[in-house]
Amino acid sequence: MSNSGIVQLFKPGKQSGVTAQCYARVDIHEKPVICMCFNRKYECVISADLSGKMEYWNRNEPFDRPPCPEQVSFAYLAETDLHYFHQNSCIPLCINLSPNNEMFVVKDSLGFVTVWNFRSGKMLFKIDENSHVYEQFQKSFAPTLHKLCSSFCYFDENHPFQVNDIQFGRLVALERELKNTINSEVIFDDSNQFIIYPTIVGIKSWTLSFFILTSYKVLQTAIYLLLLLLLLNHSVCRLLGKQETVRFLRLALFQGIPQSVDLSAAQRLGADTVGVETCARKIEEDPTLFATGFNKQTFYLFTKRYYEFRLLFKLFNNHNYIYIYTYMYIYAC
Repeated sequence: MSNSGIVQLFKPGKQSGVTAQCYARVDIHEKPVICMCFNRKYECVISADLSGKMEYWNRNEPFDRPPCPEQVSFAYLAETDLHYFHQNSCIPLCINLSPNNEMFVVKDSLGFVTVWNFRSGKMLFKIDENSHVYEQFQKSFAPTLHKLCSSFCYFDENHPFQVNDIQFGRLVALERELKNTINSEVIFDDSNQFIIYPTIVGIKSWTLSFFILTSYKVLQTAIYLLLLLLLLNHSVCRLLGKQETVRFLRLALFQGIPQSVDLSAAQRLGADTVGVETCARKIEEDPTLFATGFNKQTFYLFTKRYYEFRLLFKLFNNHNYIYIYTYMYIYAC
């Protein structure tokens, strides 16, 4: 990418130390490209520039725009919703694909998170994550709705998005500073059913799938069914790090099985001996969310491990800290 809007394609050298050579230049955008991603399944690139213009194009010459019907289901961009950002005078700040390459998610400069179908280029739904939404939560919320929802979800005594007033004031001030500097991102989990992204009150996990209830014989009313669908579809299923004053930014999710732990290396870093030995004995899936914070020389790990791993570890590495939050620190809603 360059300031002229031209995307340069490089082919990495086969030998180490050899400078990669630019083998093609794609001149599609008039403004500088700010973010892009590559769909391996359909061999197609999505790119967005500073004017809010989004493009699909083939990675191979002649870089067709839009790609062939085998890659997408539309012939013209006018058939899609990709003009949404340009029409609303906002800029896509982050584009990430789902693991199955069928959806992608965008975070824009107006604070909205939008989920899209890749092949059709249609927007599936959008989430308003502006600070004014949380300011409204701070002022008031419906007690009846809170009481109704608490029978289906785990809620604290207060609204799950409400925080201490003093802390919230600091978060709002930090959000204004953050808006003009660094951008956060949105990621999918491996099941393609959840999106995870940082917000002003913590890290949210949204579920994208409909749930079909089969355990009930007959639902008494259509209103009850509608309520269940509203609660279980496109809803926040988890909120992480609410108790922290950190504004989380970058995220990475690990959902595999960890390799064995080198005890001597871990102990040299200052890790707790009992916790490390217990971790080494675990041979099972260990979902862990890695996060960085704004103006913090640390990164944070959220895991579902239980009390046997202690509530909080600190690993010391060149005077920087790695915080590991266990299940006790994860706020479930």
